[in-house]
Amino acid sequence: MRITRIQFDNFRQHRSLDIDLSGPQGEFAIIQGRNGAGKTNLLKGITWIITGKLALDEPKFVPESLISHTALLDAKLGEEILVLGSLELDLGNAGVAKIDREMRFIRSETGARLAGTDVVVNTMKAAASGYQREPDADLWIERYLPRRFSHYFLFDGEHLNRFFRETEAKYVEQAVLEIASIDQLSRMVDHLDSVSKDLIKAAAQGQGAEAEENASNYQYYVGRLDDAREKISELRAAGEDFQEKIAEATARLGDVKSIEADMRRRNEYERQAESASGRAADARNELESWVMRFGPALWLGPALEGLGDAIQKAHDDNVLPPPFKADALRELLEREVCVCGRELAPKGQACRHIEKVLADFQTLSEVGETLSEIQVPLYGVTSSLKLASAQATAILGRLKEAESDEKEATSQFEILKKKLAGSDDEQISALSRNLDKYQEDFGKNQKEIGRLEGQETHFIGEIDKYKRKIENQVAADARAQSALVRAQFAQEALRVAEELYAKLSNQVREEVARNLDDEFQAMIWKKNFFQPVEVDQHYRVQVRNMQGFEVRESLSAGETACLAFAFSLTLSKVAGFYYPMVVDSPFGRLDSEVKQFVSDVLSRVLKSTSDASGNQLIMLMTDGEYTESVSEVMATSHPKLFVLDFNQLTGETEVQKVGD
Repeated sequence: MRITRIQFDNFRQHRSLDIDLSGPQGEFAIIQGRNGAGKTNLLKGITWIITGKLALDEPKFVPESLISHTALLDAKLGEEILVLGSLELDLGNAGVAKIDREMRFIRSETGARLAGTDVVVNTMKAAASGYQREPDADLWIERYLPRRFSHYFLFDGEHLNRFFRETEAKYVEQAVLEIASIDQLSRMVDHLDSVSKDLIKAAAQGQGAEAEENASNYQYYVGRLDDAREKISELRAAGEDFQEKIAEATARLGDVKSIEADMRRRNEYERQAESASGRAADARNELESWVMRFGPALWLGPALEGLGDAIQKAHDDNVLPPPFKADALRELLEREVCVCGRELAPKGQACRHIEKVLADFQTLSEVGETLSEIQVPLYGVTSSLKLASAQATAILGRLKEAESDEKEATSQFEILKKKLAGSDDEQISALSRNLDKYQEDFGKNQKEIGRLEGQETHFIGEIDKYKRKIENQVAADARAQSALVRAQFAQEALRVAEELYAKLSNQVREEVARNLDDEFQAMIWKKNFFQPVEVDQHYRVQVRNMQGFEVRESLSAGETACLAFAFSLTLSKVAGFYYPMVVDSPFGRLDSEVKQFVSDVLSRVLKSTSDASGNQLIMLMTDGEYTESVSEVMATSHPKLFVLDFNQLTGETEVQKVGD
């Protein structure tokens, strides 16, 4: 199956878009455009036409978000706006088809309101017969383009890891088994199991009180078993929902716990910065108070310390005169008699000499006495200044430490702030709480499943016990024997059906694994590095290296891309239908060398499969992906090339075909 034409009217930025993919080159197309040119919206539009949704992870959307802004502005109040998407398909021998999906809106004062939706499928098996409208468009789409497979063929190349999420495996299993019609065997198994139990109960009827009691117990445990299995089924579905929610939360925000830890660290650094800033402010205030108290004295500190040392040295050198009594000299002057008994003439030379000695020694004595008196307080002052200096040093040390702590904490805070830019604290915290609750609920879920599985085993044992009792009690009754024979036949048929179901399921699974391994090993550049790819009984893809270690989670972006492309091709081959593959940013996460290699791989795959199977690949690529080297490799497959160009003046995307 191939898409031969894509058309949009009034769909987001694609006001009027028409891409013709008909002709022999239609199996491979490259639609190139810069970021924002409309590639992703083109993929979402194709997905919307087929499934009615924009993407697997966007099942709900606001219908009004599909309207082209320019179409909305151009519409008059009350006028209808038609959003239309169309796909024309080449079905090979089955003819051609056209899918039209539309949404109708009425222009209102506040924007637009939805007036109706519709999807129409017209098919034509032969040109002479013309187009015929399919009575059930959704049923036709589900037959030719199953919705459950859409996200394996219409996807964003930068999110290939979702192909192999744990919760995806069930969809692959269900879809493949349905297409292989093995699901009918599953329904047959359930029916035979029910018939067998009913016949066992019927055999015990009318066979006496004991047989009736055994039948009642048998019925009781059958009911308990059915209830347990139903609850297990519900719990497993709930468990899958928890896993889906956990995966969704992780996919949306990466490692939530890591982000939350970074937020805690950011908040802690902010607290540390504030604390250090407070300590620095306290140290500055303390230093200011110290300066006001000791600053002037500190300038005199060296001089006062030098004076104290000088006084001590004068004492040590006996330079300072000792205190003396001046009264004796004054008495000599009053009596005018020398100590030797000679009279002293008033105003004479001797009197003048005594007076001078008296004055000089009086001054010296006072200086010496004063200096002696201030020596002890002077030592106290200089000691206090030394303590004040040490106090200043300690304050400056605390200030320096606080400023350093503030600078370091602020630096770390800014780093984490930038790292967490765009992360909403409340949203992260709420999501983290939800994630914790999902994980807690999932743990309880698994514990309850384990408990019920234990009960299931017990109930099966009880059912077998009462079944044997019933068989022994009704052996003599022909009617009961007939019922038992039919029950045994139903049980044997059940056993055969279960074995056949398991055998066919394993065959399909093994075929998926074999084809997947063939495709992957052909694509990958690490030859003889991986063991054969496995698909377990739950359709989980497993990749191991030659040492036996599971490495799927650690595959490079290029290896994951190859595995994803191989997986899509395998599903087509095993399921027996050929879904067109539309990939947005197929090389978005690959380096230049890997881009070239994967390009070569895809070109070879297209060459080998397009004519035989009708495979189609449409790649939506940025300029950075569609490099010169990639272009040269892709050119060997002669792709149809289109360029999307976004007109900023009109807000619309235009498309141009390049080459013939």
